Parts: sequence; C-alpha cells; structure tokens
Amino acid sequence: MNPLALLKLISPREWLFAAIAALAIGGAIHFYRAGEAHVKAADARAVAAQQEKVNVSEQLIGDRIAQALAAYQANNVAPPAPPAPVPHLVCHNVGSGSVPGGQEAAGGGNGAGTGPAVVPAQADAGFDPAPAISATGTEVDARITHYVAKIRLLQAIIRGYQDGGVVAR
Repeated sequence: MNPLALLKLISPREWLFAAIAALAIGGAIHFYRAGEAHVKAADARAVAAQQEKVNVSEQLIGDRIAQALAAYQANNVAPPAPPAPVPHLVCHNVGSGSVPGGQEAAGGGNGAGTGPAVVPAQADAGFDPAPAISATGTEVDARITHYVAKIRLLQAIIRGYQDGGVVAR
C-alpha cells in the first residue's frame, strides 16, 4: 500500500483539527517554558533580595559586636587574682566557765530582778582582722566590677543580634 494513499484517507477537516492540536500543544509547551523562566527569574530576585538583607544584618551585627568588645576592652581591667583566704578567727579559752572572770552568763528570767553583772571581754590587741577583710573586700569589689562589665558586654551583643533581626526582642 502506498503511504500517500493513506494520507488521502484523512479529510481536510481532520488535518485542521490535527494542526490546531499541534499548535495547542506547542503553545502549551512554549507558555510552560516561559512561565518556568519567569518563576526562576522571580526566585533569583527573591534570593538576591534575601541575601542583601542577610549581608546588611551580618554587617550590623558585626559592627555592634565590635563596638561592644571595644567598649569592654577600653573600660575593663583584668580580674584580680583569686582572693587570699580570710584568716580564721580563733577564740582561745582563757579561763574556766562560760564567761571570762568566772561569772555566769545572765540567763532569762521573769524580769523581777537583775542578773549578775557580765564583765565585757577584753580585746586581744595582737589580732586585727580588719586589713585582711578589707583587702579581700576590695578584691571582691574588683571581681564584681569585672563581671558587671562582662554582663554589659553580653547584653550589648544580644542587642546587636536583636537589631540585626536574628533574635527576637
């Protein structure tokens, strides 16, 4: 059989429908590809805008952290060495009884009389803990100042991240 004879069996109306179907399929493919290119371009623009936003945010955060570190280093001294232990206060037993001088301590009563007089304890002139306690207090104050500066540094870093939009306020 002749292939041209088979083509003659198809009517012009069927050829017209076939051409319309081919054009419709070709148009659909064309619009699909154009839409796909449009979506890719829109995605690329969105990614570029988001990357720009991230770059600005990173720059802002980096600047804030650098400012916080500079302020911390400019206004802060290193913490002092660990404080020396405070000397222990040791009471030496001077006599017998609970109160120096052998008198008994005044106890509770009904208030209807006076108890025995209590002789005040004599101060030991050879022991003065004030300088050691004062020095330890000064060292502790320096440590507190140092830790307050560290807390302010961390707060400034967190504010930088908040301003950059990384951490919620």
